[in-house]
Amino acid sequence: MIVWINGPFGAGKSTVAQLLARRWPDATVFDPEQLGFLLRTWYPPGAVVDDFQDLSGWRRLVVEAAAGLLRDFGRPLIVPMTLLRPEYFDEIVGALRDEGVDVRHFCLVADRDEVVRRVGRRGQPDWALKKFDEYSPTLHDARFDVHLDAVALDADALAATIAASIGLPEEVR
Repeated sequence: MIVWINGPFGAGKSTVAQLLARRWPDATVFDPEQLGFLLRTWYPPGAVVDDFQDLSGWRRLVVEAAAGLLRDFGRPLIVPMTLLRPEYFDEIVGALRDEGVDVRHFCLVADRDEVVRRVGRRGQPDWALKKFDEYSPTLHDARFDVHLDAVALDADALAATIAASIGLPEEVR
């Protein structure tokens, strides 16, 4: 099983993933962003890539790495990754599902003001806000169900909600 925690930058995906992992010791947190950082080391001189998600190689690597981790270790994955372009979602999550992987998807939602507040505390606020504005029209696309309010619920409550939804035992929720 893969638990994909989606949503805009600054919604709390990484924090929720870490809290969920504490409740679910069999799971591994797999952050595809690390694959993007790795690919950056091989960009040719002068290459300008605004978002490594636009690289077809990154998208294929995410599918292969996630499927490979499941095959090789047989442990569930928790994936905190913004993936709000419908075509990329279909390409990655769709490919995993086509391989028979049970992908449970949760989309954390927060309004722009909350995202501004959160990303302002950690660098790259302009880039994150540009992406928020780009993604916000698709945020409520049916592909991105189940939506969880990351403003009304704190990170611990979000992790508990996901834990209950995927059927983790009551004592670890």
